[in-house]
Amino acid sequence: MRARALPAPLTLALLLPGLAWLPAPAFAATSEVTICHSPPGNPDNSQSIRVDGRAVAAHLAHGDIAIPCEDDEVDCATFDPFSIAVLPDTHNYVRDALPDILVLDLFTRQTEWIAANKEDWNFKFVLHEGDVVHNFTDPLQWTRATKAMDLLYGLIPFTISPGNHDGASGKVDLTEFNAAFPFKEFRHLPAFGGAFEHKKMDNTYHYFRGGGVKWLVLSLEFGPRDEVLDWANEVVADHADRQVIIVTHTYLYWDGRHHGALSSHKWNPHDYPVARLRTVNDGVEMWEKLVRKHANIAFVFNGHVLSIGQATRIDIGDHGNQVYQRLSNYQKRPLGGGSWLDVYEFFPRENIMEPARYSPYYDTWGRTTDVGLTVFDPEYIESVCPIEASTTEALQK
Repeated sequence: MRARALPAPLTLALLLPGLAWLPAPAFAATSEVTICHSPPGNPDNSQSIRVDGRAVAAHLAHGDIAIPCEDDEVDCATFDPFSIAVLPDTHNYVRDALPDILVLDLFTRQTEWIAANKEDWNFKFVLHEGDVVHNFTDPLQWTRATKAMDLLYGLIPFTISPGNHDGASGKVDLTEFNAAFPFKEFRHLPAFGGAFEHKKMDNTYHYFRGGGVKWLVLSLEFGPRDEVLDWANEVVADHADRQVIIVTHTYLYWDGRHHGALSSHKWNPHDYPVARLRTVNDGVEMWEKLVRKHANIAFVFNGHVLSIGQATRIDIGDHGNQVYQRLSNYQKRPLGGGSWLDVYEFFPRENIMEPARYSPYYDTWGRTTDVGLTVFDPEYIESVCPIEASTTEALQK
C-alpha cells in the first residue's frame, strides 16, 4: 500500500460542565462498569462497553468517560438500504504463472467497481476473505494486490483476513502481509477499532453504522489461535451493543458443514505446517468456542474451500440469535475466478438481506433467495421515521 498522510490523532473533548472537577470514580476490582469508549483517534465511533473495574482508571486516562455514551439524534437517512461487498480469494489474479489472467487485472476491476458504485449501493464496508496473493514471498504480487486495495483506502472501510497463501499456512509472523498492509496506515482511520497484537493486522476489529444499527467487523487469521479466540470473545462481549460480522479465511465447507465436521474435509488448518507452530482452530472449533456463544454475532464469511466453493448455513446461537454463515470462493471458475465478488444489500425497514454476486469483467449478476434477518427493528423504524403513504404504496406494488 502506498504511504499516505494520515490525519493526526484526534482528542476526545470531555464536555461535562460542572463535572470536570470530579476525581476518577473508584470501582471494585471485581465489578464491571459501563463506560463510553472512544477508539484512539476515532471519536466518531465512540460506544458503550463493559470493562473490569480495575481497568476504568486507564480508560479515563485515555479520554474515555465513566458513563454510557448518549445515542445520536435519529436521522431517517440512517435507515436507508446499505450494502457490504465481499472479495473471495484473489490470488489467481496476481500470478505471473497465469499471464492470460494477469493481463486482465481482475483484482483491480473488482475494487474499481466497488469504489465507483459506493454511492449507488451505499457501500459501508468491504471484507476480503484472504489469499490476497498466491506466493507471499513474491513482492510483485503484493504490489499488484495493494494497487487494487488502495482504491478503497480512505473511501470505503475494509479489512483483510490473512489466508494460507498470504503466509499463514506455515508462519506465525506474517511479515510480508503486514508490510503490504501496515498497522500504522490503518490505526487512525475512523473505522479502525483495535488489534490483537500491536502493529499487526493479522487479527483486528472495525466499526461502521448501517441501517440504524452499530456494527463491529471482526477479522481473524487462518485457523485462529486459542488466544486469538479468547481475545475475540472479549471484543464481542465488550461490544454487546453492536451486531457482529466475522470474516476469516476458512470456517464453512462446501457441503454446508462447519469445516472439520468430517474427517474427509480437505484443507483443514490442522493439516497445515502452522499447526505444528501454534494452536489452530477450524470451523467446528470456532463455532463452539466463539460464534455460538454470543447473542450479537450475526454473520460469518469465509473463502479458502475449493470444489464448488459456495455454501450457506443458518444456525441459531445459544441466545436464540440467527447466525448467517457463507462460504464464497470462485477461484475454480474460468479466469481464476472471473472477478466474481459478493454483494449483500440490507433493507432495514423490511428486515431482510439480498445476497448477490457480480462480475465486473463479465458485467453479469447472479442472485439468490432473500434472507430474513433479526438485526433490525422495522416497527421502531416506522415509529420514528414513518414512510409517506405514497411511498408505502409504491413498495407494496
